[in-house]
Amino acid sequence: MQNLTDRHGYPTIERALRFLSMQLRARPETEGMAAEVDTLRDRTREVEEAWQDASTRRVVATANIKYHDELLDAVVADLARDVLAAVGGDRDHKTYKLLFPTAPSLAMKPVATEPQAIYVQALLATLQTPDYADWADRVGPISARLEALAAQQKARSALYAAEAQASAARQVNFDEVRRAYNLMYPRLLVQHPDDKRRVESLFAAL
Repeated sequence: MQNLTDRHGYPTIERALRFLSMQLRARPETEGMAAEVDTLRDRTREVEEAWQDASTRRVVATANIKYHDELLDAVVADLARDVLAAVGGDRDHKTYKLLFPTAPSLAMKPVATEPQAIYVQALLATLQTPDYADWADRVGPISARLEALAAQQKARSALYAAEAQASAARQVNFDEVRRAYNLMYPRLLVQHPDDKRRVESLFAAL
C-alpha cells in the first residue's frame, strides 16, 4: 500500500478514494468503512470545487482588469495623437510636453499599476486648465475609463482574500484526508491480520 503524501494533489487523492471505496463496498465486512471514505471524498470534492471557483473568479477579474486597462490606454492614446497633430508632430512642444511628460506608450504599458493611475490623474488635471480647453471634452471619457478600471481592481482585491481562504481550507482538507486514508491500511490489517495480500489489493497504485 502506498501512502498519500504532500506530493499527491486532488486528482490522485480523488482516484485513491474512489478505488478504495469501490473495493470496500464489494465486501460486507468493510462496507461501513466505505461510507467513511465516501464522506471524505464528498468533502474533498466540495472543497476542491470551492477553491476552483474562487481561483477562477480571481482569474476572470484579472481578465476584466486587462480589458478595462486596454480601454483606458486607447482613450489616452487617442488624445496623444490629437494633441501631437495640433502641435505639428513636435513632441517637445510645451503643449504636448506638459500633458505627456513621459511617452504614453511607456507610461501606459504596465497593466493597472499605481504609477499609471498617477500619470492619468495628472493628465486629467492638466486637461482641466484653460490652456487645454480644446480638449476639455476628453476629461469625461478618460475619467470614466480610469474609474471603471479602479472598480475592477477593487473587486479583485476582495477575491484575493476569498481565494486565500479557499486555498487554506483545501490544504487543511488534503492533510485530513491523507491521514485518514493512510490509517485505513493498519485498520484493515487489524480486521484481516492473516490476509495482508487482500488488504494490499484494496488500495490503488499511486
